[in-house]
Amino acid sequence: MRCESTTISLESTPSMHAHTSNEDTLGQKQIEFSYSDASLVEVAIQSDWQRKLKVLKPGAFTVHARYDGIGSNDLRFTFVE
Repeated sequence: MRCESTTISLESTPSMHAHTSNEDTLGQKQIEFSYSDASLVEVAIQSDWQRKLKVLKPGAFTVHARYDGIGSNDLRFTFVE
């Protein structure tokens, strides 16, 4: 992914409990976003569920979200000039 003028939009929303009664996961806490190297991006908070990341420089970058102790898949990017 090229660095210049690149913005990544992230959205993490509750999902359905497939293994229970198909009720929404409402949760009790805010979503925690974790970044492997925060110096590669500038983070803007759009809402409790959304982040916009402006890419600042080249490098390998991974983002992960956690909500009420449940983790998301890792998203891995490689930013190049």
